[in-house]
Amino acid sequence: MHGSQDIRQALAAAEYSQRESLTDHLPYDREAAFYRCITQGDKAGAMRCFTPLGQAGFGQLSEDPLRSMRYHLVISVAFIARHCMAAGLSQETAFTLSDLYIRRIDQCPTEEGLNTLHRELVAAYADLMAAPASRQPLSRPVTRCVEYIHTHLHERITTDDLCAVCRLSRAYLSRLFRQETGLPVARYIMSRKIKAARDALEFTDQPVADIAHVLAFCSESHFIRVFHQHTGLTPGEYRRRNHVSGT
Repeated sequence: MHGSQDIRQALAAAEYSQRESLTDHLPYDREAAFYRCITQGDKAGAMRCFTPLGQAGFGQLSEDPLRSMRYHLVISVAFIARHCMAAGLSQETAFTLSDLYIRRIDQCPTEEGLNTLHRELVAAYADLMAAPASRQPLSRPVTRCVEYIHTHLHERITTDDLCAVCRLSRAYLSRLFRQETGLPVARYIMSRKIKAARDALEFTDQPVADIAHVLAFCSESHFIRVFHQHTGLTPGEYRRRNHVSGT
């Protein structure tokens, strides 16, 4: 009870201080419009509603201005990720991107850099939501299967595994999955593995053999063959053309 009273006193004091200094938080309708634009894939609209960190309307979360900006930005990316998930974005994609930006926020040493990250992450989520697949929420069983696939790419995944996850018959799940994603289960799984392999080849120096092993291909030669079937390039060729230096 004592703790609750302390919080009420602190809240009253903070609200009084805000009124006295003529400061307040951003209007909710503007904030709602901002999130709505992102979830609709409207990057230009999101930028019109965008409010740079540190301006009037942002509460003070720390005595250190830079730390306060970091806190605000972490909160912002968390809210954006959850709004996008509610609008149909894969949970794994939303959280992975959120984690990526939070790590970058934590390491950012300047206010200018934080505002750049803020604009960048808004654009990144809006771009994801602009993709047709992100604008079409999946049914609960297919969503559970998709999330399972995303979090088990390092394993050999079968349709039977997914049937156990969503408790549907093999025939019904296969039909439902293809209807909603546009791909048969096995092809969807392989497309996700190839996407993960492409990311590893572009952004890491991990050896091809290690990538094949991490993504549960039965051998390096099998991985190379499948990768070539999907991209028209061997993993080595793909890396030479697309590798991002300095990562």
